[in-house]
Amino acid sequence: MLGCFAMEILSKLFGPTRLKVLRFFLQHQEGVYEDKDMAKRLKVSLPLLRKELKLLESVGLVKHRVVHAPVASTRGGRRAFNGWFLQRISVVGPLKKFLFNSVPFKNDEVVKRLKGVGKIKLLVVSGVFIQTDTAPVDILIVGDGLRRGVADSVFRTMEAEIGRELNYALFETHDFLYRMEAYDKFVREVFEGPHIKIIDRLGLKVQE
Repeated sequence: MLGCFAMEILSKLFGPTRLKVLRFFLQHQEGVYEDKDMAKRLKVSLPLLRKELKLLESVGLVKHRVVHAPVASTRGGRRAFNGWFLQRISVVGPLKKFLFNSVPFKNDEVVKRLKGVGKIKLLVVSGVFIQTDTAPVDILIVGDGLRRGVADSVFRTMEAEIGRELNYALFETHDFLYRMEAYDKFVREVFEGPHIKIIDRLGLKVQE
């Protein structure tokens, strides 16, 4: 598993925007996406995104084609747009392994980003944070006075940086402790699988 230093190297080699775009396509290999939607999801400017798409197209990694999609506000209406998609070429597998064999954020950076979410009593990371695909959640937060809107905003930004959606769960302390006592299936799966406790102010006695 590569560390944060490797992430810095990747950013310098590919550039932060190109890295975002590559990660996005490698995580969404079956889809066809409009550049305006991608720019919004990746939190980059449309001109910069289009520049990166053209470059990736020039080396054969991505292509575009006209897509006809239904318009939600009209009955039977459709609109046409250029949809971008990942080319199925032999380099895709090795490239995905290379770009995703790295920890997206250090533990202290995760804590810093979540500072405004509330009084965190327990912070557990799994999934993308430790490079496992079997975890039920990427991040679990337990605390008091949790601000879901703040958490959503933080996670949207992190998703844009790593190019994939994050699965996360927020529990107020009393709710989480009740679930622990009830041997809740979701909570049990989190702690029975690979995970790391970044913060534990509850002193959990969990069989791991």
